[in-house]
Amino acid sequence: MTGLSDVETVGVLGERADALAAFVAEHDRDAVTGGASAVTDADLVVADGESAVYDLVRAGADVPVLVLGDAPGVPSASWDRHANAMTHAFVGNAGVHPTPLLSVRTGGESYRALADAMLVTDEPARISEYGVHAAGETVDTVRADGIAVATSAGSTGYGSAANGPVVAPGVDAVSVVPVAPFRVDQSNWVLPLPTDLTVERETADVVLLVDDREVTTLDHDAHVRVDHGGTLPVVTTPETSGFFD
Repeated sequence: MTGLSDVETVGVLGERADALAAFVAEHDRDAVTGGASAVTDADLVVADGESAVYDLVRAGADVPVLVLGDAPGVPSASWDRHANAMTHAFVGNAGVHPTPLLSVRTGGESYRALADAMLVTDEPARISEYGVHAAGETVDTVRADGIAVATSAGSTGYGSAANGPVVAPGVDAVSVVPVAPFRVDQSNWVLPLPTDLTVERETADVVLLVDDREVTTLDHDAHVRVDHGGTLPVVTTPETSGFFD
């Protein structure tokens, strides 16, 4: 953990960005607005809600971010404590924890994920077949509606809802979970990176979802590599939650 200091410019994101910008100005800092791409050079970003954090990750930011509101798996402060959390961050009474991200590559394109990457059929209740590969071997072939690869942060969200394992912070691994598998005894796994997913058979279009967004449609025989994608510096103050809270 490193500390946060010298906060002069503060980017604000989320539905309550105007209120956050006003608070920043009241505390003699410069507020930066205009969306995720505009705030990447700020000394600190305050992101209101999970979607705002995802937008920051997609923008390629590596700026320290204080998360407010509901963001499962990521240290965050509730809105009713945002004033204290921001004040502590402004004066350096805060830590900065590197939160692992995923690099998701397919078809010559690369995406960053904070929570998860998922292959899923584009039509409800349509099964396709997916291969799971790690550590130089094929782990399994899965007939399912889809398959999700989750970071520690994402493993407490959809992955956990699909009966997958929760991966504690600091564990260098991902949770891999079939979505509505055909086999009732289907396993899920904690696997090292890189982990590769393949589309072995498709009975409907298969799409790749990265965090909360669909990014592309995959062909039969498509290959998706999920690997280390750097880190997002997440700010913690006395007001922020712990991982298991």
